[in-house]
Amino acid sequence: AETERQNRELVASQQQADRIFSALAEALPGTVLDGRYQLEEKIGTGGFGAVFRAQHLALSIPVAVKVFEPLDPTIDPEGAARFRREAQALVRLTHPNIVRIVDIDVWEGKPFIVMEYVGETTLAMQIQNLGRLPAARIAQIGLAVADALHAATEQGMLHRDVKPSNILERRDGHIKLVDFGIAST
Repeated sequence: AETERQNRELVASQQQADRIFSALAEALPGTVLDGRYQLEEKIGTGGFGAVFRAQHLALSIPVAVKVFEPLDPTIDPEGAARFRREAQALVRLTHPNIVRIVDIDVWEGKPFIVMEYVGETTLAMQIQNLGRLPAARIAQIGLAVADALHAATEQGMLHRDVKPSNILERRDGHIKLVDFGIAST
C-alpha cells in the first residue's frame, strides 16, 4: 500500500512538472537565451522538451533550439553531467543526413541544444497531408535514414527513436534525421 501511494505521488509530481514545463514552453517565444539565441515560435514538442525556431543574433541566421525540462544541478548533478556528455557526443555526429548540432548550453537551469534550422516539414506531416508516398520517394527517404543511422552507429551512437516526426525534409528534398536526444552511446 505504501509503495502504491508513493507511486501515485511520483506520477502526480511528474504530471505537475509536465504542466509547468508546458506553460513555460508557451511563454518562451521572445526570450533570448544566453544573449545569443532569440526564440521565435515553438515548432515542436517531445517527451523531453520543446523545439523553437530561433535567430542566432550574432550571425543573423535561423537556427532550431531544443529547450529541455529544467535541471537543477544541485539536486541532480548526474543529470546535468549526463546532458553535457550526451550533447558533446551529438556535436561530433556529422553526416549530410543528420541535423547538425551547433551549440549546447544551460540557461537559467534549462539545458538547450542549438541545431541547424532545416525547416518544419516532417515525414509525418507529409504522410498526413498526402497519404501514401510514391515508392521511389519512400526508397529515397529510407536510404537517407539508413545512411544516417549507419554513420551514427560507426561513431558509437544509437538513435532509439526513429519515426516519421524525426525525419525532416529541406525545401530542396534533402532528408535529415533529427532528435538524437534519447540516443545511447
